[in-house]
Amino acid sequence: MSNKRPDTQPKKNAKLLLEMRPALEGFAGIPQETRLLYRGLRMLDSIDVVGMLQTSHRTLARGTQEQGGFFSKKLSEGRKINRYSRAIISLAQSPHKTIVDKLLDWMQKRFSSAELTLWTIFGLSKIRLSDFRSRHFEDFIWRTLFAKTLASSDFDLVTSSNQKICSVPYHIMHVAGLNTLNFFPSPRYPRLDTSNVDIFIAQTPYPARINRSTAFIVRYHDAIPMFMPHTIPDKSVHQATHFYALLDNVKSGAYFACVSDATRNDLLTLFPEAEKRAVTIYNMVSHHYTHAIMLKSSKMRRISMPHPSF
Repeated sequence: MSNKRPDTQPKKNAKLLLEMRPALEGFAGIPQETRLLYRGLRMLDSIDVVGMLQTSHRTLARGTQEQGGFFSKKLSEGRKINRYSRAIISLAQSPHKTIVDKLLDWMQKRFSSAELTLWTIFGLSKIRLSDFRSRHFEDFIWRTLFAKTLASSDFDLVTSSNQKICSVPYHIMHVAGLNTLNFFPSPRYPRLDTSNVDIFIAQTPYPARINRSTAFIVRYHDAIPMFMPHTIPDKSVHQATHFYALLDNVKSGAYFACVSDATRNDLLTLFPEAEKRAVTIYNMVSHHYTHAIMLKSSKMRRISMPHPSF
């Protein structure tokens, strides 16, 4: 008889961080996929899903530091809510600032990419995420991130989980990586602090390194900036940011969930060494849309079936 004590510790859910930046946009394919993927992941009991709020060009106001943040723990509930409210405002315009805030903001805008580049060159960069607690801000979460795609019946499902804030703009992270090409043959990107995250899913080649303990998955939609650069705006910047971020993602050991076999083939044409880490997983389709298609297909089959002869 074994003397080994049974494991009574509850199994912890995997913590998954999902890039939500595309969901801030309109009705195009990647924004739709981001919203549907978030909804689908939220339905899995074994995963704790947190979205990451970030914009392409705007610097977001920071939230709180619920874990390990000394000053955030000292904040009253009202001041915490004020921080979350300021973060919402910063998506569209600058929140009210003191003269000190304005000075710091001016310095950050002037020197953010240069400073981040410098720290990245020396391997000392670390972009910390702050917390955004969704309670009291469900309407903002719904209208800003999900209402363009999901049905109202999904409101509670997608607004009841919290978010993280990446204050540094996506474009600034790209610029910092491209600037390092002046010193190295391959780019170096700033490090995103994912120390408490098991899985990070990006919706495009992502301009950051993440913690080694975090599984990195890139949802790869297309290689248009590489094979059809003549069809895109800001051709030079778009092509360079796509290629070099993708190059770094491949080198860092990321996995690639390609939306089609054609997209996977394009990826492997560029980087054949990613073959064992690249699979095809088609875009998610709304369950409402699927149900309608199934009903229509069923009716068509009934119409096309030959009538029994008597």
